[in-house]
Amino acid sequence: MRVSAGLMVGGSCVATAATVLNAFLINKQFYPSIVYLSKSNASMAVIYVQGIVLIYLMFQLLKSLFFGDLRAAEAEVICDI
Repeated sequence: MRVSAGLMVGGSCVATAATVLNAFLINKQFYPSIVYLSKSNASMAVIYVQGIVLIYLMFQLLKSLFFGDLRAAEAEVICDI
């Protein structure tokens, strides 16, 4: 079973928003919330996944900006590099 890119991006955004909201609801202030986010392993995992998703989106944006519409064979060559 494959996960679509849209589902991964949407799920990552929802998970990140829920994690940050939870941190602010628990601590009520900015600095303790940031410390909580940086010390919690689960929170850091969610933030790392969000970072990977943002890098993927940046790659897709730059690919479409510089190369435009590509055929399947051309896209495969770019991804292999």
